[in-house]
Amino acid sequence: MSFDADPAIVGRPIQFDGERYEIVGVAPPGFSFPNSSEFWAALPVVSRGTPGGSTVTVMGALDSAASVDDVHAEITALFAQQQTEVPGIDRRRRVNVWAFDTGMTDNGTPLMLGLFQATALFVLLIGCTNIAGLLLARGLERQGEMSVRVALGARRLQLVRQLLVESLVVSLVAVPGALVTAWGLFDLLRRAVPTAVIRYIPGWADVGIDARVVVVSLASAVVAATVFGLLPALASSRVAPNLSIRRSGRAIAGGHGRLRYGLVALQMALALPLLVSSAMTARAGHNMAYGPQGYDPDGVYQLRTELTPSRYPTDASRARFVEQLLESARRTPGVTSVGVTSILPSTLTSADRTVIIDGVPADPDRPQYANYRQVSADYLDTMAIPIVSGRSFTAEDSAGSLRVSIVSASLVQRHFGEASPIGRRIQTGTSDDTWTTIVGVAGDTIDSWTNARGVPTIYVPFAQHPTTSVTLVARTTTDPDRLGDDLRRAVASVDPDQPVFGGAPMRAVVHERTVGLRLIAGMMSTLGVLALGLAAFGAYSLMATTVAQRRREIGVRMALGATARHVLALTMRQGAVPVVAGIVVGLAAAIALTRVLARTLFGLLTPDLLLVAGVAVLLAGVALAATIIPARRAARLNPAVVIRE
Repeated sequence: MSFDADPAIVGRPIQFDGERYEIVGVAPPGFSFPNSSEFWAALPVVSRGTPGGSTVTVMGALDSAASVDDVHAEITALFAQQQTEVPGIDRRRRVNVWAFDTGMTDNGTPLMLGLFQATALFVLLIGCTNIAGLLLARGLERQGEMSVRVALGARRLQLVRQLLVESLVVSLVAVPGALVTAWGLFDLLRRAVPTAVIRYIPGWADVGIDARVVVVSLASAVVAATVFGLLPALASSRVAPNLSIRRSGRAIAGGHGRLRYGLVALQMALALPLLVSSAMTARAGHNMAYGPQGYDPDGVYQLRTELTPSRYPTDASRARFVEQLLESARRTPGVTSVGVTSILPSTLTSADRTVIIDGVPADPDRPQYANYRQVSADYLDTMAIPIVSGRSFTAEDSAGSLRVSIVSASLVQRHFGEASPIGRRIQTGTSDDTWTTIVGVAGDTIDSWTNARGVPTIYVPFAQHPTTSVTLVARTTTDPDRLGDDLRRAVASVDPDQPVFGGAPMRAVVHERTVGLRLIAGMMSTLGVLALGLAAFGAYSLMATTVAQRRREIGVRMALGATARHVLALTMRQGAVPVVAGIVVGLAAAIALTRVLARTLFGLLTPDLLLVAGVAVLLAGVALAATIIPARRAARLNPAVVIRE
């Protein structure tokens, strides 16, 4: 909850999540750290009734001479000392130390942003090589002008300087339009991200065009104009004084032609890996949002509540609340099954515990961890998480019965190999009462796109291990959106004062959790289409200029008996040479890139040579199709008219 910065509210009581607090201060506007928080309480007050252990995050400023590694070593030593001095402490708990930006950043964000920035750089390079090719063509048309200048005493350095200034002016003129376009794209990006997600992205509301963006844009324009304008300027300034009176239509076959063919090949070599990365990222985003999740999110509605220790201080009271909640939710019209879990897949919350296999010596220096979920008997069926072997939980798995568990297939693969885990015991805590007997193996689910599949998970009956975190899931054959109000009333029927959070269809939860990946995939796809268009335009401009410069040669060939089909084939063949050469060079980079992306995208995809081949064929087809227009124009030339020109 948020407060108006009125000092009058200081000292007033407030009830939050079933606990009463006194307001002692008001945070400044815009402060919502961490995780878009709006309410802060002293740690001892929050933790006084928390059952079991919990995760504590500590932040501090480092001395200028200290490094993160130094702090990690010191904290680890202190924690080891505490483990020996404090009786009953969990010796398998761990301490992690990160730099602030690393600790507060999603695991996949730096990789995906790096991929997007590299893609944007490739598009910039393709665009710049395109402009360089056009400048070369323009320089060829101005050779007569340049030769006259040289004949009148102009030095080559003066010509180069003039051509560079012209390219620089063109680049700087484009900056205002680019900034306006960027401003519009920023606005679209803000609208593309759901409000429920934006609040968890610090600084997202401030993303836009500022002085730094303008300076970087101007600097980029200057660098691009200088680097990619220098080669055309040097080539165009290399002219003889008498060139204007002996100018030939075969000039394109000289140095200018080779340079432009090389630039088109470079565009293809850059465009192919870019298109492959765009296609793989788009596929990963689609697979994450719409592909198999290990469960069926369609037709499921979820909502969450937190049981406060003051109102539900014992395991029995929490178990009784969940039992009554399930009974009430089952009576909701349209509901086919209901279940409860401590943590839902595809959410920002997670919890793991150390795992010890009975009969397998544990390595205290290399503890094994697994996701830990307390679930009701019908939870796996409600979420459509399959039981691979063994059985699911039943109502007989109560507080007084044998403690049991269901493990995921990935946990079995890691700890048991080909052997059956049914009947084996595992420990997920520090005391003897945390030993459970495995009665079933469930399929793997996707909890987060940053760790995708294959994360070991342990499910235990909620009745045997009650917790304060309760997420209700209900499956229906109708629109799950219609269940929201009815399920909230089901919670209220058990406890009218119990707050409810985050009610939404499960498919919407998946979409929100994957919005970052899908947004990057969308932007990558846009850049890929732009790169494809630029590459096609580069091939078109090469052939258009070639035909324009060789009109007289083509006219002579046709006058000597060459047919339109021969001219068309000759022109298409000339256009295919740089296209094919560039794609062959780019294939090696594209294949290597698929392996890098397979690791970057957290196992969502595997290297796909068929995808690379398909993208290569698409790029070649589009580029060659772009050369057809100038090639057909060449085939329709009238030799009599051309020769008289």
